[in-house]
Amino acid sequence: MNKTILLTLIFLASCASPKRFPAFQETKLPTAEELFLVGKFQVKKKVYLLMDENNYGKDLDLSERRPVVPLEGTVFEEKYGLPEHRLFANFFHKGKFWIARVPKKAVEKVYVQLSYFPPILAGKYVAAHSLIRFELNESTPLRLVAEMPTVEQHQALQKASPEERLDLLPEVLSGEDPQYQVVNIAMSAEAQWTKDDPKKEYNLVRGKHGAFTQIIRIVSMDSRLREFFKSGNPVNQFEMKGLKRTDGILTEAILSSQRDGISKLYDTLWYNCTTMAFDILERGEGSKDKRFGFVRSFMQRRIPVIAPDKIKSYGDLEVVPMSMDVSLKDEISLVFQEDIVKAKRPLCPESMKPKLCATLQRTEQSLREWGMVSE
Repeated sequence: MNKTILLTLIFLASCASPKRFPAFQETKLPTAEELFLVGKFQVKKKVYLLMDENNYGKDLDLSERRPVVPLEGTVFEEKYGLPEHRLFANFFHKGKFWIARVPKKAVEKVYVQLSYFPPILAGKYVAAHSLIRFELNESTPLRLVAEMPTVEQHQALQKASPEERLDLLPEVLSGEDPQYQVVNIAMSAEAQWTKDDPKKEYNLVRGKHGAFTQIIRIVSMDSRLREFFKSGNPVNQFEMKGLKRTDGILTEAILSSQRDGISKLYDTLWYNCTTMAFDILERGEGSKDKRFGFVRSFMQRRIPVIAPDKIKSYGDLEVVPMSMDVSLKDEISLVFQEDIVKAKRPLCPESMKPKLCATLQRTEQSLREWGMVSE
C-alpha cells in the first residue's frame, strides 16, 4: 500500500509543470493602490497650523510622478523576473511608466546633481533641486520589460484567474533593442499636488504649508533632459568618487521610494529633495556626516544652494555641468533632435530669461563639438 502511494505521488510530481515560485507568490497581484496607479493625499492637516492647506483624502495627480514598487513575489516577477536582478514598477521614461529590470550589480558611477531655478538675485540662483544620478555600466543596463498596466488593464488582471494572469500580461520587450535599454537614471524626490490643485506647479512658499506630498521617483536621464530643454535651468554635477556601495545606494533609493510611497508631507525646509538625497546616500553607503556645527551638519542637508559644501565633505569632485557631459551625449542629442529640431520648437522661447537661454545655447554648442549637430 505504501509503495502504491509513493509511486502515485512520483507520477503526479512528474506531470506537474515546474514553477519558479510557491503558489502563494506566483499568483499575488498587488492592488492598484499598492502599485500607485491611484492614490489619495494621506497626511492630515494639523489643527494648530492655521496657514496650512487641507488636502487630506483628495485624489493625487499620479500621471507623471509615482513611487516605484519592487515586484519580488508577484505575478510580474514570474513573467519578467531574472535571477540576480531587481524588478520594479513605475520607472518613468519618455512620458510613460514602465516595469524595469536592472542587475543587482550595475552601477558604475554616482553623481549628485543640483538643478538651479529662479528666482535669481544679484546674478545668483537662490533655489535648486537636488537629485542623485546613477551611471550604469553599458554591459549591465536597466531594461524596460513592459509598460505599466493601466487602471483598466489592472482591473482585468484582478478579474482573471491566477492561470490567466500570465497570459494577460504583455510579452517581455526585446532585451537587445537599444530603445529598451537605459544606462543613465536618476533618483529624484519631488513635490506632488492633487488632481484639483488650482496651480499644478511647485512653489517654495506652498511647500511650507502642506500643499504637497513628497514622492521619490526613479526616472531616466532622458526624462530629466526633456525638462531641462523646456526650462534652461542649469545643472551642476558632483561625482561621488569615494563611495564603496554604489549598487547599495540604488537599492536604497528603490526601497525608500516604496517605503515612503505617498505617505510623507513635502516640506521646503524639513523634508525635501535635498534631505532625501543625503538620507539615501548615507543609508545606502552605511555612513553618516560626522562634522560638527549647525550649518554643516544641519542646514547643508536641507538647503540645496549651500549643499555643495556637504557634498565636497565626502572628498568628491565637481565635474562638468550636465549639459556638457560627454557621458550623456547620446541622451542630450536624442532629446534635442526630438524636442527641438523635429518639433520645430525654438531653442529659447521669447519669454525665457537670457541667463537660462545661455545655458541652452551652450548645450547646443556642446553637441556641435561632439559632431552631433551640423552647423
